[in-house]
Amino acid sequence: MARTWDEIKRNIRLLDELLAEVGTDLKRVVQHYHDSDFYLRLLELEGVWTEKDELRLQEMTKGTRHHRDHRDVRTYVADLLLGWAVQDVVTELLLKAGYECHSAGSNSGRQLLTGRQITEEPDLVLTAPNGETWWLDVVTDYPTKREALSYWIETKRCELRDNKFKRLMEKRVEGARVGLIGISVGAKSYFGLELTNELKRELENPPKLNRRIYRIETHWPFGGKPAIALNLRLLGVQFHPFREFPKGLPFAEQISTPEKEGNDDAD
Repeated sequence: MARTWDEIKRNIRLLDELLAEVGTDLKRVVQHYHDSDFYLRLLELEGVWTEKDELRLQEMTKGTRHHRDHRDVRTYVADLLLGWAVQDVVTELLLKAGYECHSAGSNSGRQLLTGRQITEEPDLVLTAPNGETWWLDVVTDYPTKREALSYWIETKRCELRDNKFKRLMEKRVEGARVGLIGISVGAKSYFGLELTNELKRELENPPKLNRRIYRIETHWPFGGKPAIALNLRLLGVQFHPFREFPKGLPFAEQISTPEKEGNDDAD
């Protein structure tokens, strides 16, 4: 079922509550984007959205039907903007914590792209103080239709688009480490998870029981496209209050315990 505009407005409110934990808000983040006035009108944060704006939006997003997953264009772009804002706040917090980090996806310039311009490049690239490169996807989670604060926490499961997973694992083949940063907006919490070669092997040759990772061939929340499901309970994922970010992320743990460096038996 497609997301409604009322759900977008709820998500904007919840995201503002989350960002207040680290001293900012959605409007302040979006104001730094190219074409920010247009984006602020779209999100109903400032000014009035007009028919002329709608026509312009349709032109700017030609060829994106495959990426929209049953959403109308305005809802799709609103979701993009909220995702960009979360990525940018995460990046800022990582920079403040001493990491070298920057956006790396095809829309890292925060401009809307046509379908042909969109790639599956991971969201962030980070260099840890020990010199290791990490490619990271930032994923978000909002309350469910049944009013649970977090789908991830309720189901103990997180889904990742199949193409995103493949692209991350390609970066691992190239010699980097890869992982997810999951931001649960409604629960005001987050988790970090490294995606290892061991997990990739388990996906390709799944055990009969206790599957930590498995493929969903038709995932309707992603418009019927395939997805990779991660069992957060079996993976031992822990959630932390967002105000403590980046505590508990896999590269943060590695840096704080140098005697464990190089002992990744998942490879």
